Parts: sequence; C-alpha cells; structure tokens
Amino acid sequence: MSDKQKDYWRQRVGQRLRGLEGKGIAKSIDGQNFKIDLDKYAQDRANIIENAKKSNVLEIEKTKYINL
Repeated sequence: MSDKQKDYWRQRVGQRLRGLEGKGIAKSIDGQNFKIDLDKYAQDRANIIENAKKSNVLEIEKTKYINL
C-alpha cells in the first residue's frame, strides 16, 4: 500500500474507534490501543441491522400506498 492509502486507513480506523468509544463500546487504553467490548459491539450491530430492516419495510409500505 502507498503511504497515502495507509494514512487514509489509519484515519478511517481512528474515526471508527472514536465513534465506538463515544457509544461506550470501545475504551482507549493508551491513546493508540483500544479495548472493544465484543458483546456490546455485536448488540449495536444487530440494532443497526434491525432498524434498517424496519426502515425498509416502512419505505415499502409507504410506496404501496403512494402507488394505489
């Protein structure tokens, strides 16, 4: 990988970890390393998927009523 790509992914992963830290899923150990609670992470991911499914069902229902 080029240095530019490495910097991109370093920033991307850092942003993701800070986001997880804000949700209480990850905790910074020393500013460089993080401890991630995998149970909380799995629950958060399941909630995101469930909400997306609900949103999709609502959008389909909305489209059905518009097309009547």
